[in-house]
Formats: sequence, C-alpha cells, structure tokens
Amino acid sequence: MEELLLKNPDSLAFILEEKINPNSLSGEDSMNYIWWLAKTHERQNRSLIKMFMYKKFMAQFQANNAYNNLWGETLYGGENTQQITIMYNQGKFVVGAGIISPFSGNYKRRTENMNTYSPYESYGYINNLSRMVMINFSCHFDFGRKAKTENKRMNNTDSDTGIIQVN
Repeated sequence: MEELLLKNPDSLAFILEEKINPNSLSGEDSMNYIWWLAKTHERQNRSLIKMFMYKKFMAQFQANNAYNNLWGETLYGGENTQQITIMYNQGKFVVGAGIISPFSGNYKRRTENMNTYSPYESYGYINNLSRMVMINFSCHFDFGRKAKTENKRMNNTDSDTGIIQVN
C-alpha cells in the first residue's frame, strides 16, 4: 500500500473512499483505515474531516495538510495538523475531550513578505505539540421571552389587495 500511496495516491484514495466501508471494520482496522486515508489526503494536498454520531455521542477526526497561501506580496505557510475529539450531548450541555496532533510532534508556521524594498520572513514554532489533550464544555443559555411556537403554523397567504381600490 505504501508504494501505491507514493506512486498513485488518487487510486489509493478511490479504493479507500469507494470500495471500503469503514463501518464494517473492527476497532484496530478502523484506526488503520483513518491513518491511511489521512496519509492519502496528505499526498493529494487535501484535508479530511470525518464525524460519527451515535445517539448522544459524537466522535470526530480532522486532518489538515500543510498550506501555502499567497495574499498580495505575503506568503503564509502552515503545518500538518490532526485532531481527534469525542463529545457527549445532554440537552443543553456538551462535554468532550480530545487530542491535538496525535500523529505529529512539531508545528511550524511561516510568514514571508516578498516586497522588493522591505522583505521579511518570520517563523513560529511549537516544538512539542504531540498529543496535547483538550477538554471542552459548552452550555446553551436561553434568554428572552419564549414564543408559543409549537401551536403556531406558518401563514403563507396573500390576502392584502394592496393600496389601489377599484370600484
């Protein structure tokens, strides 16, 4: 599979996306599937976001590729990032945990201005980003009056004749 990844990532992406059903895979095979799919999208310069939901649980895997964006005379560059998140929804509350960059250790960001008269380069580094744990909690607060919308129906009729009256 590595040879196919290096020589023809489009064919490997087709096999992974169209021929394999990830829901039929076991736990370890499912993680290997996600890893190979992320590597394939990396070779194709694509990003990947997969979300799985079951009742009140949600799992998300996100992989973004390195990028180079040119805006005017400034080139912005970033690094490969991954994120795995698991959340639980209970009415107005959501609790979750996740891991940032489980497969890579460093993050580098570059900014380069290519102006003829005042060029510059700047770099930002995080040298030990590997397996950074995150915890999230969110709560939805309702403010204001509650309209009795459950008994209302949309009234989509035009009964107004307008401002001109004909006798």
